[in-house]
Amino acid sequence: MWHITADQELTCAGCGHQILPGETCITDGPERLPRKVDRSQFRHFHYACPECNPMPGVRVFVGRPPQSLTRLNQPALVETPKSCYQGFAAQLAAERAKSEMVCLDCGHLILEGEEVVQDFFFVRDAGGRHKNEQDVGQGPAALLAHFVKSKPVKPASFAKFSKKFRGAGLGKGRGIRTWREALEFYQASVPKAVRNSGDGAVIRFLEGKEGSHIESVVNAPGKARDPRNVLWESGKVNGKRGSRNMTRIEVIGARAVNAADAVKIVGGAAARNAGKGAAWTILFEFPVSLAENGLCVFRGKKTHKAAAKDTGKDLATAGAAGGIMAAGTTVAVAMGGGPALTMAAPILVPVGVGLFAISSGSRIWRAWQDGLTRVELNFHANCPDCETETGCYASFADWVSYYPVTETSAEEAEERKAA
Repeated sequence: MWHITADQELTCAGCGHQILPGETCITDGPERLPRKVDRSQFRHFHYACPECNPMPGVRVFVGRPPQSLTRLNQPALVETPKSCYQGFAAQLAAERAKSEMVCLDCGHLILEGEEVVQDFFFVRDAGGRHKNEQDVGQGPAALLAHFVKSKPVKPASFAKFSKKFRGAGLGKGRGIRTWREALEFYQASVPKAVRNSGDGAVIRFLEGKEGSHIESVVNAPGKARDPRNVLWESGKVNGKRGSRNMTRIEVIGARAVNAADAVKIVGGAAARNAGKGAAWTILFEFPVSLAENGLCVFRGKKTHKAAAKDTGKDLATAGAAGGIMAAGTTVAVAMGGGPALTMAAPILVPVGVGLFAISSGSRIWRAWQDGLTRVELNFHANCPDCETETGCYASFADWVSYYPVTETSAEEAEERKAA
């Protein structure tokens, strides 16, 4: 609690009367507010309300003086009119303590289940970057960006390539493969990851390749249409071999090249999608981070330079999350998850929108509240260790009403403690 001189018209939380500019009042807001924070957001109490105390005079404590005054070695006679904060303290209801705590006035332990009176006030939080769940937005931003701006790829359609596979490696006079034989050749010779990545991936995989027979058509004419006797290989390499059979090393080499091409195709798609995912996630994250850090500047919590640096960090983190998610989804599609993702997209998109909206709103709200820390005040309602006619909270309220409470330096605090 602080004693201040009102610089604007305020409403007393104790009596409801107006506190006029220039009048002294007790406030639970800090003496020095962060920039752009309005004083009217906090509670205020008349120090000496002219309507509640029409004839302010000398107030004498009956019996023992309040414990706070006794500890500070102050006289029992206090020349001050009754403050509205004292009346507020007398009316505050007691509750049962949910855990152990220490009474702010007498210092004795309040046990769980004992009656406790709780109040609060605010202090300015001069810490650095607000870290309480500060990055909850990046994941939802990445999810939203990915599923809103990207369409799960459908597996390649064999029908578009059936003609090529029915005639691959067969010259004139050798006929063509049946649909079943061509489909078997397609499934055996094109890696599954490529087939799952769509028509474009299959086209890139087959580019520059010909159907090569392991046992040449000349040496084994009966195996010309056998899907197990043909694979895809560079047209130049196949042409140089002529009519001889492929060696075991050549077969292994051709299959290794095809596997490497499949990794290259899927990896390239993952890299491209990662870039797109990162870009779109940054686009979604940018206004949220800008609002969050801008409010911190507005509240006096950060400098413009620190806010710009933190915005950059947020965007980098979000971009990385979006890139990883997009790349991971690309790999999942290549492994066969495309149909499942296509079916789940109508559900995942609103989920992503909802998570993004909730996390973004939460971050902006926290930034709006940032700069002030609520401090809980706990007091015994009936302390078994204290012999006082007034409760601990009433004693504290008397102390607050008599002493202007201000933020002090460490040196001043030590001097006051020593005195």
